[in-house]
Amino acid sequence: MSKILLITLFFLFFLINLAKLGRKHGQGAFQKGASWLEAVIKDLFYQSLHCLFFPLALFPWGSKKHDKTPIILVHGYMHTRVIWLYHLFHLKKQGFGPIFTLNLGKPFSSIHSFRNKLSTRIKALSKELGKEEFYLIGHSMGGLVCIASALEKTGNISIKKVITIGSPIHGTKAAKLAIGECAREMEKDSSFTQSLAEKMQQCATTEFFHIGSKTDQLVFPASSSFLRKDRDHVCLVEGVGHVGMMASKKVHQKLSEYLSSKTLLSQTLD
Repeated sequence: MSKILLITLFFLFFLINLAKLGRKHGQGAFQKGASWLEAVIKDLFYQSLHCLFFPLALFPWGSKKHDKTPIILVHGYMHTRVIWLYHLFHLKKQGFGPIFTLNLGKPFSSIHSFRNKLSTRIKALSKELGKEEFYLIGHSMGGLVCIASALEKTGNISIKKVITIGSPIHGTKAAKLAIGECAREMEKDSSFTQSLAEKMQQCATTEFFHIGSKTDQLVFPASSSFLRKDRDHVCLVEGVGHVGMMASKKVHQKLSEYLSSKTLLSQTLD
């Protein structure tokens, strides 16, 4: 099985570079098609890597304590915290953190139940670290979980920033093909996503940032991945798909920029 997986990874890597050449040197429809093909193949490649490294999700992941704002990374539908390996490594290398992750558990539960699990994690970390301010970063469905948690008032705890990566803020038609209560909540313009968007519009204590992809095969159109009032806090990349964003240098650069920027509250005080 491992040999088959390694051969598959090598073959996909070859196809990625072939599609990349088409995107760089092609024109018009061919260039656009090559860009989409590159995104699809990259997604297959990273999904295969996720399967290969899945056992790592079963072990506890720690983080060194220091005085900066804690960051919690939340994975999406049918994934585990292993999906964060690339961004986790580079964020720690840059000195961000402390950084924490969690596995959401049963994949077909409601987003409300995932939110409760995240909120429990935040409370425990707040007590352990003596911190009341947090940053949340979520991929795909994980972004919705982060938003729902930020909108829930929990004592003195404050979520200063939420960064979403490929999250269906306004839902996605692709959710119709998925199963589970969370899938129904992620459908295009569902009552859940509409309610969430309305509450985000009214939230003045959390700053929201959105990273999406023009070639995301699961969240489309691209405008579904961001709140329309937050256009100044939106980055749309190209040539990477839904999973590919989790190993994208461009996405990481934007993550670093958003994490380093002053919050709206700080800007007001200045």
